[in-house]
Amino acid sequence: MNNKSKIKVCFISMKAYPLFTNKSGFIFGGAEVQLYQLSKKMAQDKNFEVSFAVADYGQNSSEIIENVKIFPTMKLTRKFGFFSGIVSQIKLMRCLIQNESDVYIQRAIGVETGILALLLILFKKKFIYMTANTPDVDGTAGRRDLPLRILFKIGLRYASLVITQGDEFKKMIKKNFKRESIVLRNSFDLPSNLINHDLSQRKYVLWVANSRKLKRPEVFLEMAKRNPEIKFLMIMPKHDLKLWDDIYNNSKTLKNLTFIEKVSFEKINKYFAEASLFVSTAMHEGFPNTFVQATMYGVPIVSLSVNPDNFINKYKCGFFVDDNVEIIYNQVVGILKKPTEWKILSENSYKYAQENHNIEKNIVKLKEIINILIKKK
Repeated sequence: MNNKSKIKVCFISMKAYPLFTNKSGFIFGGAEVQLYQLSKKMAQDKNFEVSFAVADYGQNSSEIIENVKIFPTMKLTRKFGFFSGIVSQIKLMRCLIQNESDVYIQRAIGVETGILALLLILFKKKFIYMTANTPDVDGTAGRRDLPLRILFKIGLRYASLVITQGDEFKKMIKKNFKRESIVLRNSFDLPSNLINHDLSQRKYVLWVANSRKLKRPEVFLEMAKRNPEIKFLMIMPKHDLKLWDDIYNNSKTLKNLTFIEKVSFEKINKYFAEASLFVSTAMHEGFPNTFVQATMYGVPIVSLSVNPDNFINKYKCGFFVDDNVEIIYNQVVGILKKPTEWKILSENSYKYAQENHNIEKNIVKLKEIINILIKKK
């Protein structure tokens, strides 16, 4: 198929560049990971020409990595304040116009959402918006940033299509924004090797998140403190520096807890594969990538407050304690004392990931969505 007949798809995520280059020291999140995964997988199809708009990290004007053409747009820093921010947005819009793709895909609330809506209106482009977190769908997005809030609402209103991570989000976006949406669950390349569902081969209880207050890392520390006979591993990249320092200093007093500041994306799965349990203490999230990474290695989840679509209970992938801190402290030791029950949870988790989060299946659905969208006038 020649380039003229290929469907041109452009993914937009300013902080995704480090994922392509494996550069450490740069912050990215779950939204970036998902677009990175989907873009690479789509680029393997000769019917698609895939590009990716990222921030200007000082890289080359454009480069091709794993068949994805990556091009820089605006700088993330705003050295000159508000005016510099406006200039950056204009540069972003100009770069996207010059890209000349058929479909643009962006995930998570940002000024890009509104800019892409303007592209859609002015140049008759197709724009797919993907939700990433609860504020995207519950009406609270950008409540402390009026320009961002306005641009986001414009983008959501005029997006050609909205994709959500689960049925709960689908209902919420219908209720709060009167928008229909399509569910496409978070997607990963699942491990090709057989998963060992033997608890005796697992090494520690795992916690992975950045140092933000809403992640409540102090709850995990208290869990380790109350269960000195169990090994715990905490991976926490810096975000809130004061919180990170506090947690790190307190972690050094616990002999049964190992603290790691950060692990590169390509190496993180090793830690999930060796975990006995994955603990989530976050106040709220969309559908965490860490939940998928845990289940695809047969790691049962113990979650304090997050249980999208009630999947933990529905598929028996672990335990959801409905914000009861005292229960979560005791739940971990309870599960680890019952290897037969743990094995059932492990097998359920792995099966759930295979059925719902296999990127080989989900990329087919996304390409079908794009093909239908292209045919619409």
